[in-house]
Amino acid sequence: FRRVLFRSSIHLRRSSNAKTPDEKVLQVGELKICPNHRHVELQGQTIDLKPAEFDVLLILAKSPGTTIHRAELFRQVNPGEACDFRDRSIDLRISRLRRKLKDDPQKPQLILSVRGNGYMLMDQP
Repeated sequence: FRRVLFRSSIHLRRSSNAKTPDEKVLQVGELKICPNHRHVELQGQTIDLKPAEFDVLLILAKSPGTTIHRAELFRQVNPGEACDFRDRSIDLRISRLRRKLKDDPQKPQLILSVRGNGYMLMDQP
């Protein structure tokens, strides 16, 4: 009986991880994000992102136009780790994202810094 339960749970896990044809694609302006495939396009061009960069972008894209605090980004990207406010890993990932998305770091139009708070993905850059 235990073996049947074990095999059933494995089957359920595999089927829940299967990619569905009607996957929801997030679109923010000209940015398209396919969460299941971890694929990003900007103006029809594929953007190659590292996993942590993708995670940060996805979090921001789920709430466009809303400021997401640095600590919240850290918690979601690094679940279970204590947030050290001196840690600049989120800022580094944002910097890399801006570069890869060709968003001028001096005058960003896509990913805005909200001073003393966090970051915001603009809906229409």
